[in-house]
Amino acid sequence: MNRRINGWVLIATLPLLLQTTLALAMTQAEQAAMAAAQMEAAQDAANAAAQAQAAAAAAAQAQGAATAAAQAGYCQKYIESATWVQRDEPGYGLIWSLQVKPTECARRMGPDQTDRAYSELYEMFKNDPRWTEQINPGSMRRQFVCHVVGVPFKEYWNLEPARPYISHEASLRLQYMCNPLPSDAGK
Repeated sequence: MNRRINGWVLIATLPLLLQTTLALAMTQAEQAAMAAAQMEAAQDAANAAAQAQAAAAAAAQAQGAATAAAQAGYCQKYIESATWVQRDEPGYGLIWSLQVKPTECARRMGPDQTDRAYSELYEMFKNDPRWTEQINPGSMRRQFVCHVVGVPFKEYWNLEPARPYISHEASLRLQYMCNPLPSDAGK
């Protein structure tokens, strides 16, 4: 049924007109939501790209440092593994021993690299209560360097904090090379 109001004809299809208007408004809201979601996804992608770029830069920097070290003749890594074991040693009985397995590169390193190699080992174990430099200061390093020079291809380098500090030359002349007995102290 149609009615005339102020010259306008109202059609009985007013509910249809409202539905169409509402549908148009919903479509615009959906489009706005979709646009917002696309913008958020684009921002997430930009953030991910920036993070990937930063990670790539860090990896390139690390690779550059490793390459520079290799070109300078340094090892990337000196210690393959190391673990504390208890060993029955002549002159001591049962004592703690740090069983060190060096990398192949460390087995071939020159004397200019012993500080780097020993520092790597020290950083791994410096907080371990079995690493007792107070008892025989410098002994662990002396034993380490002795192994580097005297027996580099021995499978494991056993270092014992209980061993006395002796000179490098004396350490290389020992019957038990690199492993001084208590009676060797002061040599």
